[in-house]
Amino acid sequence: MTTTRFVYAALAVAALAGCKKKKDKGEPTASPTASPTASASPTASASPTESASPTASASPTPSAPARPPLAPGAFPFEHPVEETTDALAGEKVFYTNMKLVVNAYNEGKDSYSTQYLLGTMKTPGAKESIIDFVGGETVPNAGILRIPPGQSAKKGDIIAGKWAVNLTRAIVTDDKNPKAPKAVFIGIDYDNPAKADDDKTGIGQFEYQLEEGEWNPIKNPLDPGTACALKVGSGYKLMEVFKVSGERILGTVFTEFKSVPKADCVPLPVKPGYKQGAAVWAPWVGTMSKGTIAKVMNGRYEIKWEGNFDNDFVSWGEVIDKLPE
Repeated sequence: MTTTRFVYAALAVAALAGCKKKKDKGEPTASPTASPTASASPTASASPTESASPTASASPTPSAPARPPLAPGAFPFEHPVEETTDALAGEKVFYTNMKLVVNAYNEGKDSYSTQYLLGTMKTPGAKESIIDFVGGETVPNAGILRIPPGQSAKKGDIIAGKWAVNLTRAIVTDDKNPKAPKAVFIGIDYDNPAKADDDKTGIGQFEYQLEEGEWNPIKNPLDPGTACALKVGSGYKLMEVFKVSGERILGTVFTEFKSVPKADCVPLPVKPGYKQGAAVWAPWVGTMSKGTIAKVMNGRYEIKWEGNFDNDFVSWGEVIDKLPE
């Protein structure tokens, strides 16, 4: 593995954090005002005439017991184990970055994050397989997406492709080479201030040249690369879908990597046909909130939120006109 590949990976992680996290400007509906966090009281200093007892010592903090290794093909949360993978040796795949997951698990954490990386299937196996990316990485089969060779796209198609190193939703803008089209990544915030290769255009508006074998089509709700509205309490959170296994969905809710029951998710339309002025639900800092379409764009909507809030640009695939109560 080269230093360059390390640098690219580090840059990608930093950029992706900026792509998906909007600046928290408050909820479109009234939100409670958070109480300021009380600052810690300054520690009282010892009297000049007093000194600590020479025999006193801090009690050692007991370390958490080591967790057992994850079972083959398993995640550290409930999710079906897939006995086989349809990806063949040498084929390109998207896969979950298990190093991030396992490190957090070994540290005793119960909340996880990951990336959806592009790699090459090295050794397909039972329950888990070895992916060749930066060295070999063992990944549950349930966390692997095959990229069938020879796929074609046409202008206007929605796809899930590689931006930097991560799986990201895009709209095809040029199909002169249908196997290696050009696309704009609508899964990146439209107004993201980071600049693309031309040093002028924002990364959320730039037209990227894709490589053959580094993307998958998105045709149906709950396809990999889509989104759904996850019921949480009395509301809904946006969930980015990586893969459906049986009756559970593997994906990311805001920044948390998790598996949820399929029954708890409302699939969002891939290419909604909503018009200007339509009332919709769309994600505001990860929470599905009420708004109105102020402008229809290529692959996005400009949303005017209820209340006195700035408009936002939201990707197709993250908007719906109705949600169940």
